[in-house]
Amino acid sequence: MDQRSFRSVLLVIVALVAFSRAQQGVIVEEDDSRLVYSPWSRDWDHFTNPITLNGTTYNNYFHGGGYLAIHTVNASVTLTFNGSYIAYYGDQMDNHGQMRITLDGKITDRSSFSATPVPQAKLFEATVDPNVPNHQITLTCLESKNMGFDYFLFTEATPVIASTDSQTASASQSSTSTQATVIGSSDTASPQTLVSSRNNTPTIVAAVFAGLGWALVLVLCALLIQLRRRRHAIPAARPPVDMDQMSHDQRTITAFTGEPPSSLISDSLMFMPPTPPITKSGAAGRLGPRVLAPSELSSPSTGSSSRPFSQAAESAPTTHVSPPAYSHHG
Repeated sequence: MDQRSFRSVLLVIVALVAFSRAQQGVIVEEDDSRLVYSPWSRDWDHFTNPITLNGTTYNNYFHGGGYLAIHTVNASVTLTFNGSYIAYYGDQMDNHGQMRITLDGKITDRSSFSATPVPQAKLFEATVDPNVPNHQITLTCLESKNMGFDYFLFTEATPVIASTDSQTASASQSSTSTQATVIGSSDTASPQTLVSSRNNTPTIVAAVFAGLGWALVLVLCALLIQLRRRRHAIPAARPPVDMDQMSHDQRTITAFTGEPPSSLISDSLMFMPPTPPITKSGAAGRLGPRVLAPSELSSPSTGSSSRPFSQAAESAPTTHVSPPAYSHHG
C-alpha cells in the first residue's frame, strides 16, 4: 500500500472514530465528579430506591439507584459538556415547585409539580452546536419547594473550535440558536411505563452500529478508488538515449527506427564473427568454411563449374608493372 492509500485509509478510520463517538450517549449520575453543586451536594437530600409494600426494593424507581433533591432558593447544579444534545431527568411530585433551566445563557422556567409521583421524568431536552466547546447547563431552584435531580444524558461530540476567542463568540451565537424542548406536565405516566419508555440503550446501540456500517462503506470506496487509479497509471518513461555514446551504426539505426539498437538488434547480429581468411590451399582454417570467389560459382547458362579461385590465381600469368620513369630536365 503506497503513502496516498495509507492516508486515505487513515482519514476514513479517523472519521469512523469521530462518528462512533458522536453517537455515544453519556449518562451523568447525581454523584458524578463533573457536577458542580451549590451548596455542596452533601447539603442536598439524598434518596435511594423506595421499599414497596411487600418489603422488596423498587430497583428501577431512580436511575442508578440514587436521587438528590433540594428546596433552597437559588440552589443549583451545573454540568459543562461537549456534545450535540442534552437532556435532564428528574422527578415530579406534589411537593415540587418552580425551577429554572439555563443552557448556554438561554433560560427556561418550568414547574416539576405533579399530583401523582413520576420518577425518571424527562423535564428538559435541547440540541446544541457540536462544534462549539464547553456547553453549560444549570438547574436552579426558584422557591422553597423541592427540585429533584436524577441524571443528565448528553450525546458526546468533539468540537472543532478550540481558541478562547472563538469559544466566547460561538457560545453567544449558540445561545441564540439553541433549540430547547420542555416536556409539559401532560407528559406523565406510571413509573413502570416511564422506565421502559425512557430506556435509551437500544437507540444508542443502533446508532453505533449504523456508524460502523457507513464507515465500512467509506473504507471499501477508498480501496476501490485506489485500485482504479493503479490500473490507469501511466507507465514510467524510457530514459533518454545518449547519441554521443553510440557508434556510427548505432546512431544510424536509432535515427531510422526511433529506437535504440539494444531493443531491435539481437546479440547474434550485433556480434557477428568476421569472415575467415582464405588460405593458399583453399581451406578456410579454423574460423569457418572457405569462401568461394564468383568465378568458382556455377554458371547459370552452362551449368559447369569454374576452377577454384586459388588454382586460377596460381595458373594466371604474372604481370609485372614497372614504376613510371621520370625524366629530369636540366
